[in-house]
Amino acid sequence: MASEAHVLFDAALPAIKDINAKLRSLGFPVRIQYGNGPLAAHGGFLPATLRRQQSGCEFDVRSGPDAVGDLEPPEAGKPFSCCVSLRWAGDEDEVSVGLCLAAALTKLTKGIVLEEASGEWLSAGKAVDHARQHLKAVWVRGGPAEPGTRPADIKCYLKSLLAERDDLVLVGRHLLIRPVRHILRGALFDRTGERKRFRIWRYLNPLYGHPGSVGCDQSIHSPLWDVTAAHFMPLLLDSLQHDIFAELGRLTTLEDLARRLEGDREKASPCVIALLLAGRPQTASAIMDSLAARDPIWKHWLAKERQLLDRDIKAVCAEFHEREERTVQELKIASIWEPSPFPIELSERERESVAEPQFDAGPWPVTPDGLLALLPEQRGELKFSKDFIFRRSLPLLLEPMTIEAGQRTYEAHERLIAAQRLDDGKLLLSIVAPQRAHQSWIDLAPPDADPIGYHSRLLLYGCERLVEISLHRRSLSEQPLSISSIEVQTRDRRENIWRCNFSHEQADATVFDARGTYGDGVTSKMSSDLLATLVLDHPVPGAPGDILCRTRLLLNGMGYGELDLDLPFERS
Repeated sequence: MASEAHVLFDAALPAIKDINAKLRSLGFPVRIQYGNGPLAAHGGFLPATLRRQQSGCEFDVRSGPDAVGDLEPPEAGKPFSCCVSLRWAGDEDEVSVGLCLAAALTKLTKGIVLEEASGEWLSAGKAVDHARQHLKAVWVRGGPAEPGTRPADIKCYLKSLLAERDDLVLVGRHLLIRPVRHILRGALFDRTGERKRFRIWRYLNPLYGHPGSVGCDQSIHSPLWDVTAAHFMPLLLDSLQHDIFAELGRLTTLEDLARRLEGDREKASPCVIALLLAGRPQTASAIMDSLAARDPIWKHWLAKERQLLDRDIKAVCAEFHEREERTVQELKIASIWEPSPFPIELSERERESVAEPQFDAGPWPVTPDGLLALLPEQRGELKFSKDFIFRRSLPLLLEPMTIEAGQRTYEAHERLIAAQRLDDGKLLLSIVAPQRAHQSWIDLAPPDADPIGYHSRLLLYGCERLVEISLHRRSLSEQPLSISSIEVQTRDRRENIWRCNFSHEQADATVFDARGTYGDGVTSKMSSDLLATLVLDHPVPGAPGDILCRTRLLLNGMGYGELDLDLPFERS
């Protein structure tokens, strides 16, 4: 199999858009994704897509009198001022990308290409034929593409849901509630750069927003969307129902949108705009006043929004209607769009007519038994699972297992989730994440070196707050397993109250305190007693006494105080 090809030509290196245009005209399913500066300056791996899946190949450019080097082209009398070298590993996709790029470049520049494996020099026409033959051969050997993250795959995954719900529509990568008036609500199946893994966003975006945006909300369960995982399909349908549409279906007005954004200072601008178009300019102005009172810099950051409130409302509405039309065209959702005036253009009693329809998240495909489990409720109760998700700020156990299976998983140094209801009623969630070193490292290490590393977390929940304890030890390291950080947050994880990062090697710690004392972080040396408190044996799930005792000592010693997880927090 070829591992390298060289394209020689006497011309300037074509631009990316011209290369992609040529690839398209030749019918090759390859597109260059590199977008950071001129291609002539690139060296190393060049990102590209093959049939809309992430791939690429090595791409290096030489130019000038020495461009040809020792390649000895057959047309010795012809000058060649540029050489593009394309290299790939044994991966069939990278081979396809490299051969297609070589053919397109040769065609664009009237050059020639050397395929090193055969030693044959090819003209532009022969290079194109060679690339097509390779693509065809790979397709025949591999058969149809395996399920991945393409729009066609998404359609397949959602087939059962769409058969039940005529109020949902799949448009490209967006699963949307229809009809749409001013707010897009649904799910976005985003690429990640891995051909088998999604990032799924709770997609909430005003129709006048940027059509390429991932919206105003958050991604959900990010590590879990591997399409080859056994839990993928049932968890996908369950999460669409409970984590996306059950929430977004109740949000029907621009005022609802503004309320959802109001607590996030990074989304102050879209919050203000939504309130203005909802007919609540006084509320929008009050929010800006409140932000500016807390921090004068907001007066500058929200200057455009202030000007928007002072403009003629008819002109403002006309501008945002135009934005809506552009989004509709960009996303190709004209069939589900109901053009409507903004609430501010209507009287108070007419505004309900332009709200989005309420969405009821049932009927829905049934979630199979054994996919998710609730947390332990009885004091002393312990449960194990393969993973977990957060739902309404609390964990749910994903793919629960028996106590015996959990013990075997722990002994085999595999990832394990342990949930335990403590004697005082608090919940402890342990994420045990051992990682075995690569075999090449083990071979070079002393025989008695421990090949297992740990980067694990413990979450202790009270009524109002939670404390997160991180443990760390690199595999084959001489360092002991130690506590690397302790963080206290509100129970919903939206407010950071206090955090301390520990360095066992440097014997110091850095404290960040949102209660008003060390907001920017203060580093200090640790006493020998506290330093010794960091070091512990591997914590066994179901025996939390030692780690919790150490946590209390460290919280007291580093200035947090008592472990007050049942007290509410109000930022000073």
